[in-house]
Amino acid sequence: MKDVMNLAVVNFKPVWGNKEANLNRMLGYIESAAKRGADMIVMPEVCLTGYDDLYDVERSEKMQTKLAEEIPGPSTKKVMEYAKEYNIYVIYGMPERDHETGKVYNTAVIIGPEGVVDAYRKIHLPNREPDWAERGERPVVFDTPWGKVGIGICYDVYNFPELIAYAAAKGARLFLNPTAIGWGVSSGKVFRTKTESDCLRSNIYVASANLVGKDLYYEFTGCSHIMGPVGKHGDVQYYAGHPFGDPEGEYPGMFIGTIDLALVDHQSINTFKNLYHTNPVTHTTDWRPDLYAKMYGELAESEEWKAKTEK
Repeated sequence: MKDVMNLAVVNFKPVWGNKEANLNRMLGYIESAAKRGADMIVMPEVCLTGYDDLYDVERSEKMQTKLAEEIPGPSTKKVMEYAKEYNIYVIYGMPERDHETGKVYNTAVIIGPEGVVDAYRKIHLPNREPDWAERGERPVVFDTPWGKVGIGICYDVYNFPELIAYAAAKGARLFLNPTAIGWGVSSGKVFRTKTESDCLRSNIYVASANLVGKDLYYEFTGCSHIMGPVGKHGDVQYYAGHPFGDPEGEYPGMFIGTIDLALVDHQSINTFKNLYHTNPVTHTTDWRPDLYAKMYGELAESEEWKAKTEK
């Protein structure tokens, strides 16, 4: 298994509703990243189409519904050609249409030199996203020459640490976050604090790729970056890009960093702070998924919770 990787993340400014224009520029970033030595490139949430939703439009007529594609489909097939030609992994966001049900999902597709590796459907949908997207049901951790890699999309990452914990427990040393955020909902410091906390808690690298600039009406704020938990003790090291909230990072562009994933293993061994390794005293892990499964199962079956989740 390889340890050292060149990783690229992109501040991408989409043209709302114009897949052709967006895909052309995405392919340009892929080619450029590969020529600069990147092994993997991460692009933002729904960068293929743009994010903003017209709330007063019927679901069947929404931009995301009309432009959704199956996987494989026109855009993924083109990206597959580039991934194979340039020997690079590509992760990007798109509205995906399920080929059996016709339902549309907010999806991050994962493409490697060998083709489509997997596709992660966003599990947690904030605000008005359910107006056009269905909720995903499956966490994704995929295999690469650098070991396992986890993935979530935006709201999944900032408010539900279970996904990063799950990926780290499965052995992932890197977690990807295609996202679409501005500072209108919360300050950049809020997003920074949440991702840095998860990075440190789960002892895992986190790579975020954000939209930037005005979409249809919302202003996205970039600050794509690659962070790792192996800087000073109890601190996070930024290997490329800018922390959320940094005005210097609020412009289109690509950032490439070299990360040594073996440092995750080294830090785990030397500090005993990885929750997912065997505690030498108890001879089991400090993280207890068996207990949490019982807790959440009991909660899910309680009348109080059922009352909250009934449609």
